[in-house]
Amino acid sequence: MNHYAAYNRLKLARLSAGVLEIALGDTTKLPIVDELMHRELTTIWRDVDSDMETRSVLMRGSAKGFTGGGSIEMVQKLTEDNESRLRVLREARDLVHNMINCSKPVVAAVNGPAAGVGLAIT
Repeated sequence: MNHYAAYNRLKLARLSAGVLEIALGDTTKLPIVDELMHRELTTIWRDVDSDMETRSVLMRGSAKGFTGGGSIEMVQKLTEDNESRLRVLREARDLVHNMINCSKPVVAAVNGPAAGVGLAIT
């Protein structure tokens, strides 16, 4: 799991040999995507692809649903700051590209709402 030490917002665990679980958010509320989680969702797929121990991925929300969309702070920043908007749009493109190009099968356990980036990754 040292392969994933840099991830803070994504909760990573080995469910069994070869299965990596990626849980979004904490365990008390609907996961909300902030800028750091958005960035981590963009880069995780390259790391998963190069991880020889991982054969498949299970994605899930941590509590009351899959995702509730972007945080109010992130959405507000996107409306006010062109640099932030362009960065998040590039990340969104890269997130989809990196996920599609990941050689490992991904299963999304959608246990409720999946808004925003959560919808894109299901």
